[in-house]
Formats: sequence, structure tokens, C-alpha cells
Amino acid sequence: MKLLHGHDIRFTILGNPFYLNEQMCRKLLAICDRKFREYEAEGCQTYFNKKDHLWTLYEYETGKFKIPADAKRGMVYGG
Repeated sequence: MKLLHGHDIRFTILGNPFYLNEQMCRKLLAICDRKFREYEAEGCQTYFNKKDHLWTLYEYETGKFKIPADAKRGMVYGG
């Protein structure tokens, strides 16, 4: 996943910023995705909101997100 032209990605938790490089960010998304799927497989009813655009990129790379075959030009699909 090539994000922000090789720059670190900034996250903020409770007002405290921290930075991850591309590989660390992708690894974090993969860990979270695996954990979310485990919870879902166990019957967890919690909805895990994935609003961030990085999730859209990750799910596109992993094949979960697909642009519709009948996509309209200029339309934004996903995040």
C-alpha cells in the first residue's frame, strides 16, 4: 500500500498524535481486520465502523472492496 508518497501516516488517540510508516499501518489494519473477522465468526453483534479511507484501500487490496462493474464515471464508491 503506497500512501502519502512514502510519508508516515499520522493518527491521533485522545489528542495524542503518533505516526506509522506504510508497512506498520498496513500491518495494523491487517491485525484489526483479522480480529474483527474473528469476532464476527464468534457471533459478535458489534458493528466495526471502518470509515477511514485507509480501510477502503486495504479492502481493495485484499479483494473485499470491489468497484461495481456498472460504475458510473465520476462517482465515488467506498470511502
